Amino acid sequence: ERITDMGLPNTNTLNQRFIPSRQLLPGDWANAVTDALVSSQAVVATPAGTQATSILLNAAQINITAVATANDGVKLPPAIAGMEISIVNSDAADAAQIFASGSDTINATAGAIGVSLAAGAAIILRCIKTGNWRRFVSA
Repeated sequence: ERITDMGLPNTNTLNQRFIPSRQLLPGDWANAVTDALVSSQAVVATPAGTQATSILLNAAQINITAVATANDGVKLPPAIAGMEISIVNSDAADAAQIFASGSDTINATAGAIGVSLAAGAAIILRCIKTGNWRRFVSA
């Protein structure tokens, strides 16, 4: 069964550390790992979006279903090392603007400026260092 419209887990759940023993992993930790990998969300880009007003993304796999006018926006969750988010802009005509949260950056571009995602394109964003997203864009 595919998990849909389920948000990213609380990072405190993922950051748990366990002592070596003969115990089973807690269910909430196992669920958090699964959610971080397969959660999905369909969103409409916020009209005239800015970093402050754009819809906050809350899943690992994002489908932007509509962009009313060019550069309507969405905002990434805070960049925490180890996170990866994939976004597809399913709109047939308009580019979407992808903003980072707060002072986070996307390939050294300030989060408040953001980066463009062309109509029909996809992007994978990985956070290797907290506060910094790296992007990989389809052709």
